Amino acid sequence: VLVDLYIQAPPLAEWLGDTQELPLRIITAADNDVVMIDARIDQADDARVQMQLELSGQRLERGERKLETLESPLADYELRGNLTVDESGVRLPDLEARLGTSTASGSILLSGDGRQRLDIELTSPYIQADDLLYLDLRASGQDGVPEIEVGPADEIERSGTTRGPLRIAHDLIVRYQENYDLDLRIGVDELRAGEDLLGGAEVHLYLDEDELRLKPLSVYLPGGGIDAEYEWRLRDGRIAAGLRARADRLVYGGLLQLADPTSEARGLLDLDVDISSDTEWSPGVSEFELLLRNASGTIDLAAWPENIEAGVLDLWTANLVLALLPVSNQGEQSQLNCVVARLEAEAGLLETKTVMLDSTDTIIRGRGEVDLARGELDLLITPQAKREKFLSASTPARVTGPLNDFQIGVAPAGMLGTVIKWYTNLIYVPFKWLTGKRFPPDGTETCFDAMDWELTPELHEYFRQRDFSLPPRID
Repeated sequence: VLVDLYIQAPPLAEWLGDTQELPLRIITAADNDVVMIDARIDQADDARVQMQLELSGQRLERGERKLETLESPLADYELRGNLTVDESGVRLPDLEARLGTSTASGSILLSGDGRQRLDIELTSPYIQADDLLYLDLRASGQDGVPEIEVGPADEIERSGTTRGPLRIAHDLIVRYQENYDLDLRIGVDELRAGEDLLGGAEVHLYLDEDELRLKPLSVYLPGGGIDAEYEWRLRDGRIAAGLRARADRLVYGGLLQLADPTSEARGLLDLDVDISSDTEWSPGVSEFELLLRNASGTIDLAAWPENIEAGVLDLWTANLVLALLPVSNQGEQSQLNCVVARLEAEAGLLETKTVMLDSTDTIIRGRGEVDLARGELDLLITPQAKREKFLSASTPARVTGPLNDFQIGVAPAGMLGTVIKWYTNLIYVPFKWLTGKRFPPDGTETCFDAMDWELTPELHEYFRQRDFSLPPRID
């Protein structure tokens, strides 16, 4: 790679003389990435190096730049502060940082011999998730980086391989952990994904070569939020890990964009996860995957989704939901009202306690097991029409196979049961029409009953509107 270099420095005589403060400018350009360092070096103390430092960068086409005419700071990002280097380490106690429109301030300390430790504390009045895409595109060497500006997520052109900030952060942590210890504290007053206001956030991450603690990871939304803790520790060839997460009436559309910037899914989520594991460490398998393969605990979930996508977060559950939704007489897929799941895990085997999907015309219940260690599922699915009909083919089905390539087939004796039901419906259906209780089309009451929750008139009206731009008000 051809690298252009420009240096502007005082004459050698000033470096060797009594001049107390010396200006220095270094600009490097590789391909279309330009980095500028502006420093004013204090020579008053021979025992340490002190300087006012400003580092900035921008993507500039080779034919559109003259390094000697560039002005500081460059447009895409900048870091500035007073840098001190001595025997104890490297300190930047008054850091000011900007990436696109996102800003932060805080401190950085690099210390230790051999394996070094990095302590970072940052607070930010405003972070735009779209700005963080710049880091991923630069790390992957992609061209055509979009200009960093505030705007709706769908107005920013993204490559098909672009990942969300959460996945970017995961990869950065994996690479960093090989050589450094890290203690990172971040507080954000206003976090946005495109034009969606996520609220505030608080993160404390500690990691070394044998341990990781993400505690807390909190995102505060207007009227809702999510609190999570994730940790693992490696000792004597065994790894103990745990994940706890709770979300109460969370409007999750903007939050999903942190993992998948192209996602248009939205909806409301209640979540309560508490799982842990203690197992032998396996090289080549991620700590989180080992946790799932050997998980014990509980998972409770209730969701009212809109624009459900098979590709959101690459979850097999989205594909399963889409495959199970019935098709109406007009050939259109039924609207999914809500999804309810209560699961218990033991050594990586998830057993269903309650699984239910409510759509416009049908309620679908399921029971069975999901083997996370082997990556397979075995579920018996039983559909029920909301309005009883003559010759209604609500035949049970069995879902089996790998999580990412499952098969749906008629359960044993399913068709026999359907034929018997057709016969009994000649008497049952007219009686049900006259006396039976109808299942509500919007599914709200059905899903609340499945979770043993109280449905107030105010909540019922909120879910009837299906406007998930804001969570319901809970007094």
